[in-house]
Amino acid sequence: MRHAEMTSGEWIYTNTLWMAQGANGDGLERDQYYADFAPDDPGRNSGDLRRALTYEFFGAGRSVTNGDYDLPTDREAFPEGSAEIAGVRLQVDADELFVRLEWHAYRSLQNSIATLTFGGADADVARPWPANARLRSPWELAVTVTPHGATAEPAAGGTLVLPTVVRAPPAVEIRLPLALLPGRRFLTVRGGSGLVDPAGPAYLTVPPGGPTPTRPGSGGPLSPTNVWGLLFARDEPWSFDELTQSRLLTSGDATAASMTVDLDALAQRRTTVEPVAGDLSRIYRSAYDGGDGILRGPGAIDTPAPPPGSVVGADFNVTYTRPGRLQDYAMRVPASYTPRKRSPLIVYLHGFGGTPEEPFRLPLGLVDEADRRGYLFASLQGRGDLFYRGLGELDVVEALADVQREYAVDPDRIYLMGHSMGGYGTNNIAVRLPDVFAAVAPAQGTDSVALAANLRHVPWLMVTSDFDLDRGGANAEKHYATLSALGYHATLLRYRLKIHEYSSIYDNLPRLFEHFAAHRRVVDPSTITWAAPGDGRPELGLVHEGAYWLSGVRQGSVTVRSLALPPSAGDPAQAERTVVDPSDEGGPTGRTVAILRTTRPRGGGPAPAENKLLVDISGGPGLVVDLARARLVADGLVVCPSNATGFRLGITGVADGRYEQVAAGRPAQPVTITGGRGSFDVRSTGCSTLRLGVRSAAGRPASLPATGAPAALSVVASLVLLSAVLTGRGRTRGQSESPAG
Repeated sequence: MRHAEMTSGEWIYTNTLWMAQGANGDGLERDQYYADFAPDDPGRNSGDLRRALTYEFFGAGRSVTNGDYDLPTDREAFPEGSAEIAGVRLQVDADELFVRLEWHAYRSLQNSIATLTFGGADADVARPWPANARLRSPWELAVTVTPHGATAEPAAGGTLVLPTVVRAPPAVEIRLPLALLPGRRFLTVRGGSGLVDPAGPAYLTVPPGGPTPTRPGSGGPLSPTNVWGLLFARDEPWSFDELTQSRLLTSGDATAASMTVDLDALAQRRTTVEPVAGDLSRIYRSAYDGGDGILRGPGAIDTPAPPPGSVVGADFNVTYTRPGRLQDYAMRVPASYTPRKRSPLIVYLHGFGGTPEEPFRLPLGLVDEADRRGYLFASLQGRGDLFYRGLGELDVVEALADVQREYAVDPDRIYLMGHSMGGYGTNNIAVRLPDVFAAVAPAQGTDSVALAANLRHVPWLMVTSDFDLDRGGANAEKHYATLSALGYHATLLRYRLKIHEYSSIYDNLPRLFEHFAAHRRVVDPSTITWAAPGDGRPELGLVHEGAYWLSGVRQGSVTVRSLALPPSAGDPAQAERTVVDPSDEGGPTGRTVAILRTTRPRGGGPAPAENKLLVDISGGPGLVVDLARARLVADGLVVCPSNATGFRLGITGVADGRYEQVAAGRPAQPVTITGGRGSFDVRSTGCSTLRLGVRSAAGRPASLPATGAPAALSVVASLVLLSAVLTGRGRTRGQSESPAG
């Protein structure tokens, strides 16, 4: 087809990957499963307790509460996502409307069916959808799509077979003659998806009872519709819960779930992404493809029996892994956002068994406060209960890249936070990508103490509690003690009367946003400490070998300092350390008596710039330094090691040429720089100097200009040196001002 790429002049809608759960046939909603412990708690602590002390936090109710359908139990044939539409794209060209539907499942499209209906804004006659959908809404043209074909049915009658093309990733493209559409500028679009009946191009009936290997099941006594997921069924104040959808499906009427498309705008090649502000669900294609849909596994906890009268389905105490290429995350785009101005961004990591909707409904006020202050807010979908390591780290890297592609993000104001497993993830990610974030704020989840030295330039705010899963905040206290001993910027708030609950965030909102607002990313610090994690996944682009202007550290640890850069930190012994015990933080729950520990580094003070590099390396064979970003130049570079053994020093960002390494008591060694890169061995004792050199007629290395070289040659060498200096300075300035990748 002519529009296989569909890259401009599009109307784009992205659906959440969690919407195909069917109707709410059992009549119970999320908050009706358990009695409240304290209904008058202004911070909804009852919800915190419920999710902390019962299995509901770990999965029950995430799917079965607001939508009850279960896929057939043969997950090879029916992977999670088989009934799920991930996105819709529309494009006008000449006299045709091109439509692309993309499914969540990648390899099992034979089980998928979808409906799109089109009508004018004034269409008000609700009609049954075709193909055994058992759903109604106003429409004048209904299109039924399967991977094997598509048909269009005007309300007046008749059926037209449409040309279709199946593309990879799993997208089905069709084209509609504009003459078939209602003759108006604005189209009202509705849609839904489900499982196809193998006997024909119709929706598979969802019977009452549980699923079998080949048939789905309904959580209610009777299936009100055969549509599993609705498009455009938004919930407020978030759009990531399927409550509205399940209510509409239960009623059998999809009238309220609609969007409007401007055909004139499409004909004029204007691209529209709906909606443009508020709560969004975004989808990206990952570089990793481990299979279709979502995999369910057994839970990780022992849980009490459910309360009498509760309806608990297949999602009781489960874990999820999302190996497929399609991954989603939640966004809040503030009303004040404009692409003409770069905005700060908060990246949120959810807890064990959580979903991207977590910060929109549990840490009360968090997203609203971010909105009020003009922050973009992205809540990631962890690929599984991986604590954001490995593939979990890939989620963060790829989602962050997607946000930066689509929105005007200030690269120097990106902040990372999370709760529980998301707190662990915040630490795990921050110590591996410290040069990405301006500040981090883990809550009630602590890990990566062994790599804490990597947080030298990342201000850290941790919240824990005495009755947390981390009893007495022991691990958090250990992590804080490590950072404090190093003289880093660290804050630990330990609540005395809290358990493992989201009020640790919403009781602390003023301090959290003060923490973010006070810090911007350090781009090129004078001193870098790097402890190699040793767990990179190069095939996924996850390489943990350094940060800032340091790279190539595959094992051990390194501290390097460029004396050409202004000092970025002082003596750890001079850091300011305070303890406030006890203090009432004044949060909304009233349970905010806490111990507050802070460490603030003191600046190193002014120092004369020197073309010198100090290196302290332990347990590693070598490192690579970008001299341009470190404000160093190759000619005259002094390298001073403090390690017990020698190492290999690689350098980049330098002018090509023949150099020599000179050290007291040792013969000069030739060093060749080509393509802006080179390397040489550094002995364990004494400093050495790298000098631009030439060979004399006798073949002896000679330094310039102190060796009595001819004046003309001295001038040439001086020009080469000046070029190297200017090249290094220019690169440094450009890299310092450019956005982070």
